[in-house]
Amino acid sequence: MDHPTMTSTNLIAKRTALVLIPAREFAQRLNQFHLIHDKSVPGWTVHIILYHSFVEVPHFLAAVDAIEKQISQIEPFFFEFDDVGHFSLQEYETVHLSISDDANIQRLWSIIVKVPNYTGQPLTPHLTIGQALHNDPEALSFICRKAQKILESVSSFE
Repeated sequence: MDHPTMTSTNLIAKRTALVLIPAREFAQRLNQFHLIHDKSVPGWTVHIILYHSFVEVPHFLAAVDAIEKQISQIEPFFFEFDDVGHFSLQEYETVHLSISDDANIQRLWSIIVKVPNYTGQPLTPHLTIGQALHNDPEALSFICRKAQKILESVSSFE
């Protein structure tokens, strides 16, 4: 997969994040639903957040360099989405695809968190499908049903 060239001049955010972005064919199948129902990051393709609010923009390139040196030793790996779940966050229920065998993602994450010396909560890898307001059980049920259909059609990627 080709990666965009990053320079300090094309980073315009105040905060950075590290994410896993699936292969294009996988993302295209999920984005049709995700781009409509995911309110958290409008316009983003589907992704798994590895680290939100990673480092300040001026330090991003150096942090990525430090991580790349360490993760270059990790062999490419597959993982499988195997369940639909949801959790409360702010005023929404966030519906997601989850991964029960996440050992390889956790190994990757253990390298990433060393750069900013993170000591907070552990990673729970998931791919957000969408959100429903807390007081709208019908919308939650709809998104969960659609997420289950998505799960049945697409479950793994490298």
